[in-house]
Amino acid sequence: MNSNKPIFFFGFSVFVFFISSFLTDRELILNIFIKSISFIVGLIFFLIILKDKNKSYKFKIIIVFLVVMLGVTYVLLLPFFFRSFIKLYIYRYNDELMEINTILLEKDSSISLRKSDYYDNKNSLDSIQQGKIQELLKKTDLYWVGKHDRQVEYELHGFLDNRYGIIYSLESINDTLRHSEKVSDNWYLYSFPH
Repeated sequence: MNSNKPIFFFGFSVFVFFISSFLTDRELILNIFIKSISFIVGLIFFLIILKDKNKSYKFKIIIVFLVVMLGVTYVLLLPFFFRSFIKLYIYRYNDELMEINTILLEKDSSISLRKSDYYDNKNSLDSIQQGKIQELLKKTDLYWVGKHDRQVEYELHGFLDNRYGIIYSLESINDTLRHSEKVSDNWYLYSFPH
């Protein structure tokens, strides 16, 4: 094998691993698959580089140092990747999300909708509006949407007791319970245990 091929394949697998962090939850399985394959390929070529008798000891130490630095960089960049994912999601589904916001914010009641069930404490949504929102939930791959006061909350992902999503609010939010953080205009990122 050409002595530079393992370095190329190792570098390419690291690049693919980092880029896959920008995939959305809709592509979660693809994201896990790409990360797993690129990690395994990178590890194999990392080991090939370390076993190569033609590479100097100094070169191998530099490669190990690089791998450690890439790992630290990835961990430090995770919040950036996460915020970027949220911004991309809002941008990608802006029309659909704003349509849901428009329908819900004109209602006085607290409303909770999933893809298949619905709660409205004042029965303020008619069947057409309810059907439209549930259709938009499926299109945007949202698990749940809820309207409380003047806020519309969207749950993007939840597993066991941990949830995260976005909130659309016309007023500023400072909610430490949900760890909310402004991501753009009237959009806030939230995460909290249920």
